[in-house]
Amino acid sequence: MSTTLAARRYAKALLSLARQQQTLTEVRADVNALQALLESSQDFHRFVTESIGLDEERIRVIRTLFSGKIQDATFKSLLYMESSHRMALLPDMLSAFRRMHDELQNIQHLDIVSAIPLSDPQKQVLEDKFAKKLGCSVVATHRVNPKLLAGFRVRAGDTIFDATVDTQLRQLRRAMMSA
Repeated sequence: MSTTLAARRYAKALLSLARQQQTLTEVRADVNALQALLESSQDFHRFVTESIGLDEERIRVIRTLFSGKIQDATFKSLLYMESSHRMALLPDMLSAFRRMHDELQNIQHLDIVSAIPLSDPQKQVLEDKFAKKLGCSVVATHRVNPKLLAGFRVRAGDTIFDATVDTQLRQLRRAMMSA
C-alpha cells in the first residue's frame, strides 16, 4: 500500500471518529497544532519521521506530550499510528485530514497572485467574488509577483482564473496572428 493511501486512510478514520464524537472542530484544531509543532520543533519532527527508541518509550513520550491536551480521537489516532509503526505518515495524514475536513465544510483554498500588493478591501472583494462564483467559503493566500504587468491570477484547486494583462496580451496576439 502506498504511503499516501495509508495516510489518507488514517485521516479518514480520524475524520470519521471526530464526526461520530461530535468533536470535528476541536480535532481540526489539534491537527493544526500538530502541524505547527512539526514545523517548529526539529526534535518532534525527528521523533515522528525516524523510528528512534523502543516502542514502549515512544508510546510513553506520546502519552506524556499529549494525554489530556488533545481530543481523545486525535490522541488515540497517534497511539494507534505509533503502535502500528506508521508514525512517519503523520505529516501526510495531517495534510489529508485538512483537505478532507475542508471538503466536508465546503471550504476552498485560493492562491491569489497579483502584480502589486492589494489593499485589505481589494482582497476582501476578490475573496467575496470567488466565494460567490465557487459557491463555498474561501481561505485565501495572497502573494505578489512583480513580473506580472498588471492584474491577478487565482488558483482554486486545479482551476486557474487568469486576469493578468500578460495573458490578455498573449490572447490578443494569437487572435491577430490567426486572423
